[in-house]
Amino acid sequence: VSAARGLTDNWALEVYDILSNPPGAGLQSHKIEVENQFQLVPMGEYWANFGLVQAVEIPTQGGTAYEFELMPIIEKQIGRKLVTFNLMFERSFGTQREHGTIFNYRVRFQYRLNRFIAPGLEFYGEPGPLGNFNAVSAQRHEAGPALQGAVYFNQGRVLYYSAAVLLGLTPVSSDTRFVMRLE
Repeated sequence: VSAARGLTDNWALEVYDILSNPPGAGLQSHKIEVENQFQLVPMGEYWANFGLVQAVEIPTQGGTAYEFELMPIIEKQIGRKLVTFNLMFERSFGTQREHGTIFNYRVRFQYRLNRFIAPGLEFYGEPGPLGNFNAVSAQRHEAGPALQGAVYFNQGRVLYYSAAVLLGLTPVSSDTRFVMRLE
């Protein structure tokens, strides 16, 4: 669950309540995330578009770590084709934290049929701590088909959607995982 607000033309703030549904318990707040999104250069003026996301996750349950994330975003559009690279650097603080700065990536290739629908492929991975990546067999990598688009409503309101079916590419990855986002 989230709420967002553009503060300037280049800066948006979003606050999430990250929910979980543990076995035997109802839906409950797990973390609060405060996210700053920055557009670093004007759209379309350089060979690619560049952005930056900075987030802090604050646990609402005792005994978990605070997390700080920094994610440069690089996006390139060529005609109807769009490729997006999200490179995430994550550091934990507090109890039950992971040591070191963890590197994750998300890559999305899509073909925009129109403004309502764009099929594509998504790749997710977590090689491990910077400077000390895990062996490839111990890294999480997943890939699969995806669909993204938008539904437009009155008064400029838009519902963005995306969904992907991700197949595990390494022994420690999920066999199959479904990812869905509504914004």
